[in-house]
Amino acid sequence: MGNNESIEVAYSLKSRQEDIIPRINVILSPLPRFSLPFDVGCGNSRPIYCTIFFIKMTDNGTTLVACAYGLHLGEQNDSRDLRELLTAVKGQVMSYGHTIKGTEYGGKLLNLYAGPGGKHGIVGDAFVDPGITESLKTLVLGKRVLDVGCGVGDWCCLAAQYGAKSVDGFDIQPEMVELAKQATSHLNIVHIQVGNAANMPYDDDSFDVAISLFVTCNLSPEICTKHFEELYRVLVPGGKAVLLFPNDQSRIRLYTKIDADPAVVEDEITQILQTVPRYPTTAQVTEACRDADDILIACFTLDQNGKLFHVTAKNISQLVNGQPVWDKTELIVFPNFFYSNQSNIEQLHSAGFHIDQIENYCTKERRLAYNEKKPAILLSEEYISHPPVMVHHVSKPVYRLK
Repeated sequence: MGNNESIEVAYSLKSRQEDIIPRINVILSPLPRFSLPFDVGCGNSRPIYCTIFFIKMTDNGTTLVACAYGLHLGEQNDSRDLRELLTAVKGQVMSYGHTIKGTEYGGKLLNLYAGPGGKHGIVGDAFVDPGITESLKTLVLGKRVLDVGCGVGDWCCLAAQYGAKSVDGFDIQPEMVELAKQATSHLNIVHIQVGNAANMPYDDDSFDVAISLFVTCNLSPEICTKHFEELYRVLVPGGKAVLLFPNDQSRIRLYTKIDADPAVVEDEITQILQTVPRYPTTAQVTEACRDADDILIACFTLDQNGKLFHVTAKNISQLVNGQPVWDKTELIVFPNFFYSNQSNIEQLHSAGFHIDQIENYCTKERRLAYNEKKPAILLSEEYISHPPVMVHHVSKPVYRLK
């Protein structure tokens, strides 16, 4: 980093009891020796956890330089030299991963997402795709439809096919938007653009129906809260939305192949944890998971010292809403953010939504139908007893009580 570069250190302070204490931003130019100030009224002698983003400020915008998670900063008046923190993440420049704006997909990860079966893997093929397809059939006919975080445009195409009056989709990542535009170029009623879930590029009351599928798990806490508020704003009174979230209880499960040897699976987990360095990038976590073929779904995050650990029933209480995690699937390692089921419900209520139904797409019938196709990986009963996803059908009340 040159002396004439400005560095913004944006960090969120967290405690075990409370989620997000307001963010502080400090502009440093040139980079000096610097001790982080923690006199922010957090109370006395309470452990504080900190996510720190190092951002290079340029004429063309901002570039994420590095990111450190879960640093244990001790008591309120403790301090840590910034140069020590920079050393901890030296050389770990992230081309994709967790950012203040949310998950970024780049390079190989983007190609996998856009490829066959890459979007949500076997969970998508077996449960999500059939479930969302059925929901859209009954929701979109003659309606103005919005796809939040539209990705490569699959659901925009389907909404148009099922008779929507108009379909708008946006995604924050230009590469995704370009692929979506290509996929929908033959559909005159579909409009795709780059957009931010925290500031949706539409007027109030613009849509009758909205879908937001696996979006919030890609959003940092600040953006996530705005996403719910903006979704409420752009829907007409009486409008409907379908939101799909990871089931927090699925994150404590280890989904494996039906014929997996438990001893081999345990060795794979151990190998992953031993291979990944402190404060890893997504690329490093992905590489460590590359040979863990028996593990279909697993969740990882960092402890207070930046060391990777596997999320289980015994330690999930250590996670706070908005904490960066990595979700391993059979194809991709996703850099996501953790939100509990209860947090999603509270955010929906806070934004003003009425929850009409919470649905489980992971049914026994869909599992059997998927397995009858004789795929390379058969789904076990685990997917039914502990469904990986939950679907929320919500509506914007016609009248909102003040």
